Amino acid sequence: MPKSVQEAKKTIRNEIRTSPITLETPIGVIQIGKPLGEGGNALVYSADVGKGKYVAIKILAEDCSGRLSTKYLRFLDEFRKIILLADTGLVVPNYCMGHLEIMGDKYPYVVQKQYPYTLDNWKKTNPIKTLQDLLPILFNLIKCIKVIHAQNIVHRDLKPA
Repeated sequence: MPKSVQEAKKTIRNEIRTSPITLETPIGVIQIGKPLGEGGNALVYSADVGKGKYVAIKILAEDCSGRLSTKYLRFLDEFRKIILLADTGLVVPNYCMGHLEIMGDKYPYVVQKQYPYTLDNWKKTNPIKTLQDLLPILFNLIKCIKVIHAQNIVHRDLKPA
């Protein structure tokens, strides 16, 4: 019986916490590090690519070693479409995709650019005090969502951060 998303997340977290995971990827060897966040179906970690450089690795919490599910196919489709949108500067660039094997299960991952801060971190040094301070941010977010929706990508877990 397939694991639930929560069970898969627990398996992935435990494996990463208890034993360092090093992956051979098309961009080189990466070492999975600290957690950065999570969505409804995925976990996101920082990953060291060496020489003080880091990327983000987004891991879908679903074993894809058997039947390819709708979630996996959506994950793959989003990866492909985001690559085509990279030159807009409105989406986080994807570098490569692969599979992380844990206890016989295969979890798909995407390696992405890691930014030094989130909107929450940015707000700490750039306080939003008025609606006029907020409007440029909202307009940029709406522009980003419009561009990705035009590619039939629906972000199912958009967060204020």
